[in-house]
Amino acid sequence: MALWQYTFRVIPSIDSLALDAVIHNTEGNKINTDDELWDAKKVALSELAGLEKILPLGKSWNTDLMVYGELEKNCIEIYLNGDNVSSMSFRIDFRSEYENILSKLIDLLKEMSLTALSENLTVVPLTFEAMQETIESSPQVSTWRKLSGDKRL
Repeated sequence: MALWQYTFRVIPSIDSLALDAVIHNTEGNKINTDDELWDAKKVALSELAGLEKILPLGKSWNTDLMVYGELEKNCIEIYLNGDNVSSMSFRIDFRSEYENILSKLIDLLKEMSLTALSENLTVVPLTFEAMQETIESSPQVSTWRKLSGDKRL
């Protein structure tokens, strides 16, 4: 991930109690896996065919990883277990004009009954305003502003 990107994790939608159990382990620490949720839902990559309408299929270094877009720009990453999704995330390059891509991603997430998590593993409402606010209030944007002198972000 580059400094100029914000990453959202994507998981199948589940109730808030189950989500809290997945995000936190028995000691209350945040965990770093979402493959159990995806494995339980059995979402085939073919069900996400609309991704190529948002970003073109890109290059990957791993046969189990599908990349749409470019890794250093706006991109969607999907890890596979066979033909099924085992993890999904997307990165927004906040230096770019990302509004159209983000809007299309939100529509796809709603259509597929998926949930977006912030980098802090909190649920982000599937609205453009909520996601944009999450991006703009991130440490990455703050650091980018300081380093680049870019005041428009």
